[in-house]
Amino acid sequence: MKFKLLQRAAASLPILFALLFGAACNADNDNASSDGNPTETLTVTPERLVLGAESGASAEITLTTTASWNAEISGEGFTLDATSGHGSATLHVSATTASPNSDERTLGQIAFTAPGVEGSQTVTVVQQGAQPEPLPETEVVTLDFARGPEIASPALPATSDSALSGRHEYTIDGRTFVLFADADFRGKFFWNDQSQYSSNIPEPNKALYFSKEGAYIEFPAVDGKVLAEIEYVFSTAAGDLPDFDIQTTGGDSMDHSLDYADDGLSMIFTLLSPSLNTPCRLTIFNGKNAQPARLVLTYRVPQL
Repeated sequence: MKFKLLQRAAASLPILFALLFGAACNADNDNASSDGNPTETLTVTPERLVLGAESGASAEITLTTTASWNAEISGEGFTLDATSGHGSATLHVSATTASPNSDERTLGQIAFTAPGVEGSQTVTVVQQGAQPEPLPETEVVTLDFARGPEIASPALPATSDSALSGRHEYTIDGRTFVLFADADFRGKFFWNDQSQYSSNIPEPNKALYFSKEGAYIEFPAVDGKVLAEIEYVFSTAAGDLPDFDIQTTGGDSMDHSLDYADDGLSMIFTLLSPSLNTPCRLTIFNGKNAQPARLVLTYRVPQL
């Protein structure tokens, strides 16, 4: 009788073991889905990644998962240091070019996916706009006629025989200047190498020659600044100086002072009430000629 009871107990052990083992397995498999497959999660931050304006600027993406993952990039102007992996990771996104202007721009997106995770997690990559460089308080523009007629484009007429009258535009160092000589007053202008007349003429002995009443050089405006000062450097071969006026492009006189340098080689016109973003003229208003070897224009940010 005892032997039969032992047999029955032994026979029930596999069933009991299976029940206990199954319960333990279920306890360890709380993350299982109803079909027995593991349930994975994927978290990616931030959703919007902002890079600095400079080339090489970088920022981080934090990826949290226990699964394998892949990243797909769309757009341009940035790189991602890894496009696949397993488990959580910190990824680096870097800008490959500098921002071209002050506007923020969208470079593209990075879509992250993982097996067992529905859909994708998307990060939008943007780049900050570049901060504009502050304008210098002072900008100096030099017209160095001693360099030769090719200082300008087109080149200045280089002989008296090729001298011009009327109004003509020239580009010098990227800015547009105007030369005018009034034919009614026998006015003309040309580039003059005065050293050809005598080897005893000291430098500066090459100059722009422009002459007679109404002749002028018109200076351009510089954005955000006023023309505050004009330095006129004499050619050593020049005769008596003409009388000058500083005028608007409409011919109105502009209030200014006139001083002479200590070395006697230049005079300085200081505009007393300059106008912002306004071109003006250095005008001859008698029957003589002017021969500047160099003109130095000083533009300044106006004082508030």
